[in-house]
Amino acid sequence: METFETYLKNNRVVFFLMLYSIVFFVLYLFRNTGIICDEKENYPQILNFSNGDYHLLEISAVPGYHACMALLFKVTGWTSLFAARSLTIIFGCLSVFVFFLLTLRINPESSVLKTLQFFLFPSIFIYYFVLYTDILSLLLVMIMLLFTLDKRYILAGIFGILSMCIRQNNVLWVAFIPALVYFEKFQTQLSINNIIETFKTTWVCFLGIALFILFVILNKGVAVGDSASHPAFKFSTGNLFFILFCFFVFFLPMHIANIPKVIAYLKSGIWPIILSTIFFLLYWFTFKNDHPYNNIAMEYFIRNHILVFVAKTPIRILLFFVPIFYAFLSLLVTPLKLKSWNLFYVITVLFLLPSWLIEQRYYMIPFVIFMLLRKDQTIFVERITILYYVTILCLMLPQVVTLKTFF
Repeated sequence: METFETYLKNNRVVFFLMLYSIVFFVLYLFRNTGIICDEKENYPQILNFSNGDYHLLEISAVPGYHACMALLFKVTGWTSLFAARSLTIIFGCLSVFVFFLLTLRINPESSVLKTLQFFLFPSIFIYYFVLYTDILSLLLVMIMLLFTLDKRYILAGIFGILSMCIRQNNVLWVAFIPALVYFEKFQTQLSINNIIETFKTTWVCFLGIALFILFVILNKGVAVGDSASHPAFKFSTGNLFFILFCFFVFFLPMHIANIPKVIAYLKSGIWPIILSTIFFLLYWFTFKNDHPYNNIAMEYFIRNHILVFVAKTPIRILLFFVPIFYAFLSLLVTPLKLKSWNLFYVITVLFLLPSWLIEQRYYMIPFVIFMLLRKDQTIFVERITILYYVTILCLMLPQVVTLKTFF
């Protein structure tokens, strides 16, 4: 008997019509919602560009997103906040389709379930409907990964460079491509000839890295605006630990299913104990919540509320370590479909380490890559994960729409 997932996989038009119907219904809920957080900088910047005023406001990212949206304003003649949100969901809808194409290349047997999980992933879904740079950035990086899987590295590099025009720190994901190509061909055999051969294949990615270096030199930093809050070389472990906390929350069904594997891992010898000790010491002595933006509007930002609450006492900091540590262990016992892509964990650390501001939006790309690559749990766990995301969204969406809270 054909399952509902099989029916949707075989009737893709129905599948995407269902998903996009949900998108437009939720968009309708946002019809009377006022300016949300960073929209207060992004929306005026888009309006200025569409009116021929190219003076940059206090935005930290390269204004590629704003230029794209201004072009859509010009083409459609739409300029209201709700109209702008209606246009930005184009990027969200495209990202769902590209994710589906990626699953067909990596994990075709569970493409429908994985795509539903991506579509409903709480910390991504909300951003389909607001004027933020992140969904367009994510879309371009996913297209880059799609061409990488197809071994069309020139196109992968081009879309990687385009993603850098939306968020400049995407240069790390552009660098991921030649690193991955090198590792897949030569493993850890380092030589000039191997580097030259990799360069010949992925030269566009190297061009992107060179352009980023030139940009940093000319701009005298990574951030375009508000550089004091986004210093170029202030390294912090805050995001490394908070991504693990978010990982614990958003992949909770998987973590519960992993309990037997985690217990077996901890019993496997002395090395897990040594690694756990090092991990705890790193957390205890380096985790801090000292960015000004992480210590404001705790009643509105869920992230800030959690961080400020935790940082108040040593016992809370210690208790906060529990889900972080378990998420770390669960990650260790969760294999990826493509072993060579384990390299993306290294890129994730390099991607997050220079970011002083603790911000869950930075985790979209690592989470998406993990969703794509992780080996499936049982069909029950995968379906429960979808219901889990639906529950979170049902609790969160009314709060966001009424401007009572945000991530």
